[in-house]
Amino acid sequence: MQIKNTTESMTKLLNNKQFRHGSLFAFFSFLNSGISFLLLLVFAQYIAPAEYGYLSLFATITTIFSILIPLTTNAYFTRSYFTAPKETLQRIMSSVLLVSSAVSLLFFVLILCFSSVSFEFIGVAPEYQLLGLVICFFQIFITLRLETWRLEEKPVRYGILTVGIVLLSGVLALFFVIQLNMSWLGRVYSQLLIAGLFFVVSVLLLIKDGYITRIKPTGKIIKDALSYGLPLVPHLISFWIRQSLDRNIINAFLGVTQVGYFGFAYNVNNIILMIGTAFNATNSVYLFKSLSNIDGNESEVKHRLRKQIKMMSVFFLVVSFIIWVGCYSLIPVFFSQYSPSIKYLFPLVAAGFFQCLYLLFVNFLFFYKKTKKIMSITVSVSIFHLLLSFAFTRFGAMYTAYIALFTNFLIFFLIFIYSNKYVKFNLKRLKQLIRNLMLKNALLSQIYFRRVEIKNKANQKKYALFYNNQRNVDIFQYTELSTPQEFVRFHYQLDCNFYGFFQVLQDYAQMPINPKISCEHGFCYSSFVALRHLPAPDLNKVITFGDYRGDLLKEKGIDSIKIGPYIHYAKPLLEDVAFIELKKKLGRVLLVFPCHSIVGAIRNYDISLFVNYIESIKSEFDTVLVCMYWKDINLGRDKFYTDKGYKIVTAGHVYNTNFLPRLKSIIELADMTISNDIGTHIGYCLYLNKPHYIFPQIIEFDITVSKEEINSITQEQWQETADFRSKITKLFENYSLEITREQKNFIGHLFGFEYIRDPSTVRELIR
Repeated sequence: MQIKNTTESMTKLLNNKQFRHGSLFAFFSFLNSGISFLLLLVFAQYIAPAEYGYLSLFATITTIFSILIPLTTNAYFTRSYFTAPKETLQRIMSSVLLVSSAVSLLFFVLILCFSSVSFEFIGVAPEYQLLGLVICFFQIFITLRLETWRLEEKPVRYGILTVGIVLLSGVLALFFVIQLNMSWLGRVYSQLLIAGLFFVVSVLLLIKDGYITRIKPTGKIIKDALSYGLPLVPHLISFWIRQSLDRNIINAFLGVTQVGYFGFAYNVNNIILMIGTAFNATNSVYLFKSLSNIDGNESEVKHRLRKQIKMMSVFFLVVSFIIWVGCYSLIPVFFSQYSPSIKYLFPLVAAGFFQCLYLLFVNFLFFYKKTKKIMSITVSVSIFHLLLSFAFTRFGAMYTAYIALFTNFLIFFLIFIYSNKYVKFNLKRLKQLIRNLMLKNALLSQIYFRRVEIKNKANQKKYALFYNNQRNVDIFQYTELSTPQEFVRFHYQLDCNFYGFFQVLQDYAQMPINPKISCEHGFCYSSFVALRHLPAPDLNKVITFGDYRGDLLKEKGIDSIKIGPYIHYAKPLLEDVAFIELKKKLGRVLLVFPCHSIVGAIRNYDISLFVNYIESIKSEFDTVLVCMYWKDINLGRDKFYTDKGYKIVTAGHVYNTNFLPRLKSIIELADMTISNDIGTHIGYCLYLNKPHYIFPQIIEFDITVSKEEINSITQEQWQETADFRSKITKLFENYSLEITREQKNFIGHLFGFEYIRDPSTVRELIR
């Protein structure tokens, strides 16, 4: 049965068009690169290391010409292939050829005018620079022909042309190098002749298939092509800086022979790049097609792409290791004159591995047209690479090899981080690991928190006007106050950013809270402790209310700072005059706290039953204020209370820094407070000397989304909360305008009324 299933899976895979085409493209791409690599090995037997160095320098100038001649407008053709009509593609093709012709002519003039300068800098005579220019111009047409076949998914035609070019060029090069003894120039002349021949073939085929026409490009298309392509020019030049310009620097400091050794080792690195590039030739088409036809299946498509990335990462790692070990063993046997190259193998092969990983992610940025971001990353790192190379190459080419490894890793890492907003890998564990590694080092820890502090200050400055304006919003404008807000991290620890606690305590103490100090943002009536409060390198202490929560934290190995009810430290939002005027207008106030929902979980109860009770006692008061949580206002539950003529108030959104000051003013307006469930409000009401009554009611807890914190609460802890609810409800079951001693003592102990601190003590505790 298992064999049958395996056979069916293999048959299905082999019949898959995408798999067949992908395999053929990868095979031909690898075959072409492999033949070219083997030719370089053969040439190594007939070309001295110094001559090999000149061949490497010539390869350097052809690389830069290949980038600059089309100004990478050809990449715009690839990006547009699956979304643009045929006529637009024809105009884009015309734009590419027009740009390529103009730039080639410009370089031709510059080489003629500045021949001596270019010879001194490049190390290759001007006449060979011109040959390189002609070869690269011809190759633009050949590349476009191959690219259209790749996009059309015609692997056989693609393979015939590419293999034909490589084989004919190779045979001709071997004849020139070995038979005619032309050394490195034999390779140059063979490239020129073959490029000229297949230039003619490619032009005819592009005309035949309707890609090269008399349709002229529009100014807009040229502008769009340049807008997409120009940022990629510095990006591609950055690769030239890291891979090719190093050889010029080695030549300047260490001589052309060392260029030969380094270039030979770099060709070993090219083996892994051949494989990565071969895979990318098909993967980029597959990725572009997948993302172009997402049609509401984004999560499924990207899950498939992430799985592919993981598999290919492991594959590249294994191949890199095999190549390193294999070449380390074989070079002394078959290429003994290049034995000095062996020491460069590890860093250069590792650099190639990270470049392959880079290819796995960068296509996402190409698809979403983030070419400027790609450019900013690769160019900045390459300039850094160049500076390092200038500084350290003089001490040996080994430094250059490790610089290549470091900068290739850095580019991969930055591209990975930025592209992940589209790839959507879960980076929580990686971020946690990096953070913990930094925090365990004293110096890095200071740098880390300094960066956080700077960022938080920037947030405060950015949102200061918004929050200051919200201070002036009337407490009855509950719709505006309950509008969801963007989360802004003012303090490093998450909980300190809720309900304005961060701002309240800092204003009270007149100093910032230590970034390694967190807080419990509300009172928890059980032994539950948030996962983020467990001991960690970036957390020293947790601020809480009193002994009950302090002892529970201690059992978990967490040091606590007990400060009593947080509302004590908030300055009321309503100034004295405004408060007196409003109180006079409202008269005797009944303040109602309905139980509230939270993000990810909704609390349900019989509102009509609760309203009926309010109706039974409202005659004792002039005004009924219903203090609702922003989440329930957004759920439309305010209507049940406004229909009865009650006034709705709210302390604001959970992220609003004025929450506690506004809540303090609301509670101070009350003469009597009631609720239908336990919560932090009970401690605040009693601390502010406001009597409280709990209307006993069944509350259902409906979890609407999977939340790690909610799901981590054990059944035992849910029962503890239920026991507290029963006990406190019984304690407040009698409606009375007086606070009993038993109520004050019990709630006072839970909320730590005895731990109220003066500003100087708070400063010592949060320092």
